This record gives sequence, C-alpha cells and structure tokens, in this order.
Amino acid sequence: MSVDAKGRIAIPKKFREYLVEEHKSTLIIALDLNAKCLAFYPYQEWRAVEDKIMALPNSSKSVRALQRIFVGRAVEQVMDGQGRILVTKEQLGYAEIAKESTLVGQGKKFELWDRAAWDATCDDILEEIDLEEMSELLGDLSF
Repeated sequence: MSVDAKGRIAIPKKFREYLVEEHKSTLIIALDLNAKCLAFYPYQEWRAVEDKIMALPNSSKSVRALQRIFVGRAVEQVMDGQGRILVTKEQLGYAEIAKESTLVGQGKKFELWDRAAWDATCDDILEEIDLEEMSELLGDLSF
C-alpha cells in the first residue's frame, strides 16, 4: 500500500465497516517500541491497553518511559470518508516509512511497516525460527 503525499494510508475495505461501527472510525497510532513500525489500535482496544499501562506504578523509571513514549506519543486519528487515516510525519520518520508500506494484522491491532523492512524482518524470522520450539509452544494446534 502507498502512503500519499499528505501521509495518509487507506485502511483495507474489509476492516472499515468494523472500525466505523465498533470504534467510531477511530484508530490510535503508537510507536512500536520493539521494532521500527507503528501500532494501529482500534479505539476501544487502545483504551484497554492504555489503562493497563497507566495503572502501572510510575515509581519505576522504565514504567515512566513506557508511559511517556508509548502512551504520550500516541496519536488519535479518525478515518476520513474514503477510509484513509493520517499518519504524522514524525511517526512515518520513526518507522522509516517513505512511500511503500505494508499493513499487517496482529489480532486486535495492525502494524504499519516500511515494505522493504517488513520483507527483511520476515526473512530474518524465517532464518532464525526454531521449528522444534515452535511446535512445542503450539502443542496440538494444526494449521
């Protein structure tokens, strides 16, 4: 998917109705602190994540850092009539997304990656994955 000149991306049509009905067309965009990507949370899902993080005791320097960066730098955006969402220049810069991006479903959220970075990450994962350990973790799950 492409990022347009204004920093907007089009949310895939199959997710738009759900976002409109269940989350008032609202997504929260946060910096992923484990990878150079952005986390897109539907509004109600974000509320639950934010509540958990803000309930942590802020006497810890690490907790305060998490609250400041992950919660404090999150941006609320509303989808426009064409199903596009605006991503700030700062967020695009953090994730090093220029033009071509990939939106990856991750259960209750999406991740937005620079396409080349996503491809490289997938290649790295496939090279490093321990299939025996994965089989143990998944137990009898078949897919």
